[in-house]
Amino acid sequence: MNVLILQSLVCGLIALWGVVTMVIGVVWFNPTWIALGFAMFIVGLPFVFNALRNNGSPDRGLSSS
Repeated sequence: MNVLILQSLVCGLIALWGVVTMVIGVVWFNPTWIALGFAMFIVGLPFVFNALRNNGSPDRGLSSS
């Protein structure tokens, strides 16, 4: 399995976990769960975007000199 696919999947699941935690907090009227879910979503989402932007080249960002 490609590492990029695995990384995108794991980061996407973290962001989805945050959304589910926020929904549980809304259903239970619990502001702590809402805040924790929002924090998980905010932490996981940039990693998803970063994984999707990566073109898969192993030496990306490194100088070739």
